[in-house]
Amino acid sequence: MTARDAAPATDVVWGGLTVYGTFWVATAQQVLTVTSAPTAEDTLRVWGPWRGRRTLILTIACPDGYPEARWGAGWVENPEEWRREIESGALRVYDRWRSARSCDG
Repeated sequence: MTARDAAPATDVVWGGLTVYGTFWVATAQQVLTVTSAPTAEDTLRVWGPWRGRRTLILTIACPDGYPEARWGAGWVENPEEWRREIESGALRVYDRWRSARSCDG
């Protein structure tokens, strides 16, 4: 796997969303941020820089069960390898965050 993960951030909030962490995506050559979703408890979001702004790239429903990826319109046509690297990296970041939270009590 070519994505590199940062240490989980267990108490960080950005724009009212819980930040699960960040990871580097070699195929995209950028750091992406994984957060909660504002209205769905079992959903995470992946954000990345685009034209100087933070942009929603991907939403993943049911990360604890059978993850279902929903790509933004501007990203869905990217190569499958690129999409899979981002999906798996986001799920790893979320799993590490969840594990760190349960270890914290």
